[in-house]
Amino acid sequence: MWTAWLRGLDSLPDAVSLAEPVDPDALGDAEVRLGLMLPEDLRSLLSETDGLGGAGRGEPVWPVERIAAENVLLRSEGSTPALPDGADDDLLFFGDAGKGQLFAYELDAGGEISDPDVFIWQPGLGEAVWIASDLQSLLDDWVRGELTT
Repeated sequence: MWTAWLRGLDSLPDAVSLAEPVDPDALGDAEVRLGLMLPEDLRSLLSETDGLGGAGRGEPVWPVERIAAENVLLRSEGSTPALPDGADDDLLFFGDAGKGQLFAYELDAGGEISDPDVFIWQPGLGEAVWIASDLQSLLDDWVRGELTT
């Protein structure tokens, strides 16, 4: 799914950093720590590059270890003064746009990710707002520098 898209990054004027593919065991360990399976589009991207960043516009997809660590930290009591009570329980953060803005999937009532929509946590607003219909759309806008945050 992502191979051709990632190859297209070579033609961009701004450097985008790619990593080695995630180790399947590390992906499984992260999902156990999180208590859920990551969405298929994110799993698929991580299987080709364990994180995506650069171009001076944040890190829209963190390495899988950071995804797990950040979410575990955000869910630990008293660790997120910037988030209202319960906000971190409804979101799975997976990257950032810089300036404290975090990309997230919304968790349903069962604690699963059932919708591909992507949200951005806006610290100044104190809420997550819809930003893209799926990960592919988010990254397309990010690469083109057209992501409106």
